[in-house]
Amino acid sequence: MLHFFLLDILQPGEKFTLRQLMERLDAAYLSCFDEPVALDISTVRKKLAEYAELGLIENEKCGRELYYERSRDEVDLDAWHDAVSFFAETNQIGVVGSFIEDKFAAGSSVFSYKHHYLLHALESDVLLDLLAAMEHKQCVRIESCSSKGKNISFRVLPLKIYVSTQSGRRYVMCWFFKAHRIIFCRLDNLERVLEAKPVRDYDKFFAKAEQMEQHLWGVSMNRGPAAADALEHVELVVRISSDEPYILQCLEREKRCGRVEKTDAEHYRFIADVHDAGEMLPWLRTFIGRIEGFSCSNKAVEEKFWQDLAEVYAMYGVKKAGEA
Repeated sequence: MLHFFLLDILQPGEKFTLRQLMERLDAAYLSCFDEPVALDISTVRKKLAEYAELGLIENEKCGRELYYERSRDEVDLDAWHDAVSFFAETNQIGVVGSFIEDKFAAGSSVFSYKHHYLLHALESDVLLDLLAAMEHKQCVRIESCSSKGKNISFRVLPLKIYVSTQSGRRYVMCWFFKAHRIIFCRLDNLERVLEAKPVRDYDKFFAKAEQMEQHLWGVSMNRGPAAADALEHVELVVRISSDEPYILQCLEREKRCGRVEKTDAEHYRFIADVHDAGEMLPWLRTFIGRIEGFSCSNKAVEEKFWQDLAEVYAMYGVKKAGEA
């Protein structure tokens, strides 16, 4: 509240002493509350000193008084107009971009959107409670709605928040106490976050999460405590000609926890050890037409891959090498 009040008072080109700021706060802002609200002068002084250190405001001593004013904005906002307009709709801090975009003339954006979806509006309270629990190293009881419409409740320790780059869905990685393993929960499936309690061994569980994260492709993993540490080995051989550097760039950019090795002038091997190789299939298929070899320690995943490839060949009437 104080943050918005101070920056509203400190308009560009206007200077105030601490006492003048206190008088303006009382007269124009705090007096609007139904119940009396008071701010201590030392609290305001400390906040001003903090903002001065961050560069948000400047102070200058004139005689015996210290005057405060908002820092001069030297950013050429017009040069950032397209970026602001785009990220106002797509980025995690889109609301900030939306406020900045209000400074431009109406209808000046080069982007238009057919639909506007408030994708995460219903889960914002859940996310806030989870972040608060993570900040204070607390476990919580979460209420979730199953696919059959039945409400279920279980205690977890929230550790990290994941956001899908494909669907935009958000997940919480947490330690599931009853099953003694790490799980992922979709935030839009969670109804409430309740009963936050401190956890003594939080750092131990967080270390487990970071260790598991080294072999995560997405948010899927093997089931059961015995399988929690099991990894599935994947190898993909891709042919990339010398005039297709963008394919190699794509492979390097999207490899996540895997690695890429050059085997000869036109062949590269992608290698990964993951908790659930089946989760990789949609990405692996993007290289169809250049794949010359694929193997997986999970034979069900390997068979599924080759079966899908055979169906693509059949769809387009293409015969594989060696077939009559």
